[in-house]
Amino acid sequence: MHRISTAAVCLLLLTHPALAQKSADTVRIGFNDPLSTVDPDFDPKPESNFVGKAVFDSLIYYSADDAAFKPFLADSWTRIDDTTIEFKLHKNVKWHDGETFDADDVVFTFNWIADPKTKYRFKDQVSFIKGAEKIDPYTVRVKTRMKTAIDLVRYAVSVRIRPQHAMSKFDDPADFGRKGPVGTGMFKPVSISSNSGIVLEKNTAFAHGGPAGIAPHIGRIHVLPIPDAQTQTAQLLTGNLDIALDLPKDQAEQLAKDPRFALTATQSLVFFYLNMDSAGRTKLKAFKDQRVRKAVSMAVDRDSLVKNLIPGGDQVRTIEALCFPVQQGCTWSTKPVAYDPAGAKKLLAEAGYPDGFDLELGALEGAHEVGEAIAGQLRAIGIRTSLRRHTFGTYRKAQADNELQAFVGRYSSGGLPDTSAILEFFVGRTPRDYIHDDILDKLADEGAVEFDVEKRKKIYGQAMDRFNQMNYVLPIATNPAVFVHTRDIRIKTGSLNNFGIEASDISWK
Repeated sequence: MHRISTAAVCLLLLTHPALAQKSADTVRIGFNDPLSTVDPDFDPKPESNFVGKAVFDSLIYYSADDAAFKPFLADSWTRIDDTTIEFKLHKNVKWHDGETFDADDVVFTFNWIADPKTKYRFKDQVSFIKGAEKIDPYTVRVKTRMKTAIDLVRYAVSVRIRPQHAMSKFDDPADFGRKGPVGTGMFKPVSISSNSGIVLEKNTAFAHGGPAGIAPHIGRIHVLPIPDAQTQTAQLLTGNLDIALDLPKDQAEQLAKDPRFALTATQSLVFFYLNMDSAGRTKLKAFKDQRVRKAVSMAVDRDSLVKNLIPGGDQVRTIEALCFPVQQGCTWSTKPVAYDPAGAKKLLAEAGYPDGFDLELGALEGAHEVGEAIAGQLRAIGIRTSLRRHTFGTYRKAQADNELQAFVGRYSSGGLPDTSAILEFFVGRTPRDYIHDDILDKLADEGAVEFDVEKRKKIYGQAMDRFNQMNYVLPIATNPAVFVHTRDIRIKTGSLNNFGIEASDISWK
């Protein structure tokens, strides 16, 4: 990827105006990946999560402001038994085409999800859903196949309510999000193109977001496919773009010095981590020794990474555990081992590696620069480290082929505000599990079925502490989404959306 140099940015700042779109009540956002649908289930990525949250609504909403569930399409809910929740639905909600929302749509959605014939990526995240039944026009009971404590959070984040009358017209459900999407959300799609982008228009009938604290503040949002930072920067400077995401640190900070632009960093549920092959799945068996894992952790200068490498200003900070307090069940009482390269060398010698060893360190897209820096820090203690830069595809293949000796990644959980997601990701004897710890597996199983809030915290607190105590995975630092935008735009921070913001977070000053 080519980058515009700092000097070139300065020249463009002097010679090109930023043309604000406030008068047209339109915000133009650059997307790294093009979209041909507004349905995140059929094209899951951060960009589709942003659009999908604007178009479709869930039964309930999880608020990052106070870490609590809020009414949305449902006014209230009651747990009837371990596998059943009854929802009382909000009345007077209209679909974008003017049809009335009611229990039939909710039953259609949940039964469509539960149908074995329904196929889409990540459906396994809601495979616990058995279906739903209509009690009356505005009362629904949703049933699960087994006891699960993550049902509510999945209903808030992973289940978009769909219109029976509109979606049933399509033989291929993937066509619904491309050719005829209809939602109840604060924005309705007016055009969808992988080439020219997606245009969303304010839904003037949207009136049920009050309890959740969300509302549309912009008349139109135009998301444009601009796949590289160089072009996004140029489009910002020439007035053809209003918001750009994840520009390189130097470019973002240089643009923010211009009075026409501002930089907003907002922390969602994304962080950098270093995972090691504790299970001995690869040809390198060194990480089966806890002393080696601890030595590697001690060699990583997390403060330096925060200060010099990761963009986001004061939103970037080291983290002490693999979860955030805003997530249900997140707690811990330990900290990662402190930076101590001399102590790391001593531990390596005690473990039988006085001259270090050869290591292939993998890094996923978005973590390549962090991986390069960590590789250098490991070389400083004698570990001969080479860096393999992975795409998502090569990462998944290497993962399944037992090739990830150590790995630097970015974890997002898909915006799921529940600590269970971390356990599901790192343990459980799945292809992702390079730990193989019976205690963590047991804690993951216990937490997944415990409804009591305090008991869940105790379970997950033990799990987070064990990660730190055994040096399985080193939590490195937050990875906030960094937006450079025109100064007439205000961006509310704190969204849990893995794009970094939701449509309701954007407003005019």
